Amino acid sequence: MPAVPRRDVPLRGIPGAFARQVEALSVPNAGSTGVLQHTSDGLFFEVPSVARYRISGGHLLEFAPAPQVDPGAVELFLHNSARGYLLHQRGELPLAATTLLSPEFKGVAVCGPSAFGKSTLAAVLCRRGWKLVADGVTRVTGNGIAATAWPSDTYLGLWRDACARARLNLNGVPLARKGLQKFLVPVPAAGEPCCLTTIIGLRITPGEGLVSVPRSDRSAMISEQSFRHSQIAALGFAASHARAVLAVAAGSRCFWLEGARRADVGALADLVESATR
Repeated sequence: MPAVPRRDVPLRGIPGAFARQVEALSVPNAGSTGVLQHTSDGLFFEVPSVARYRISGGHLLEFAPAPQVDPGAVELFLHNSARGYLLHQRGELPLAATTLLSPEFKGVAVCGPSAFGKSTLAAVLCRRGWKLVADGVTRVTGNGIAATAWPSDTYLGLWRDACARARLNLNGVPLARKGLQKFLVPVPAAGEPCCLTTIIGLRITPGEGLVSVPRSDRSAMISEQSFRHSQIAALGFAASHARAVLAVAAGSRCFWLEGARRADVGALADLVESATR
């Protein structure tokens, strides 16, 4: 492992938030993956054989890597799980989404659980002139009128089979972590926050289609697409999460995109583009 840095590293897309590597962290009830305890000292969790993490004050993310661990594995959980919990702690909305900026400068968040094909769909759109805003966890803020998506990534995490379908040349493309056939593929990226006009949730269905979500159901749909939605209440974030969702829902249209993982990804990309018109 590299030497432990003695300075705070800003978290891209989260002004005033920093990551700090430390030599050790004491985690309550250590020994299992996931969130273990939310105390007055912060939110603690451990990924066995990878790292321990502590998020405090909505601005500081400390992590202590395990001995001889692959740095890519530490970064993977730092950038996704730890980042998502920090955003909840700040009272903001972390969407489980790959978010892009269209050629017409409209922000679109494509939401869904892992392995639903968010990044694969994003790769196709990037080849059509779209730009990546964030992959995995997207920071979204709102003021009740408009929603904003904040940039954090310049690459997509794509599995080998997805790269093959997209006919991507993987020469020199790094793995997300050792032993994981997931590649960090560079794509055109947005450098500034963008107006999030559209939120799309992926559904695995036999047929493809784009279904508009009624205004009355938008908040529930957005909440369900949030990072670790099932843990929000247990962590004590229910009230702040509800406020964040309402502030975003007022400024974004919402759709369900049916046919994830089954329909032709090009056809799904066509539907995403139609949602922005």
